[in-house]
Amino acid sequence: MTCFLSPSGSDTTLSSIRELAAGGSVLAFDYLTRAMAEGNDEYHGAKIMREAVAALGEPFSFGIDDDGLADLLAERGFTLEAMLLPEQIEGRNLVGSDGQVSGRILGFMRFALARV
Repeated sequence: MTCFLSPSGSDTTLSSIRELAAGGSVLAFDYLTRAMAEGNDEYHGAKIMREAVAALGEPFSFGIDDDGLADLLAERGFTLEAMLLPEQIEGRNLVGSDGQVSGRILGFMRFALARV
């Protein structure tokens, strides 16, 4: 959801979650890279996904730099516990019974786990 919110909307959402969450609560979310949100289509699936969401009237408007995620969360009262890049997500979730990766996720997507 954060990728469809403005930066201030994403900030408000994270701040609200932090205010309402009990200590030790976990926040799991996906996000897209800032480069993709700003128009970089070099990632796997970026161009077709950008066109699809734009056609629905919901363009991407917010992304996060991988190297800025921990600071962004810390400034809002969270501790980053894990961040998974596409290759890591594929290796954990798309491996078939033959041990081979059986698909690809969008190259601009990331998964994160943070704790209050």
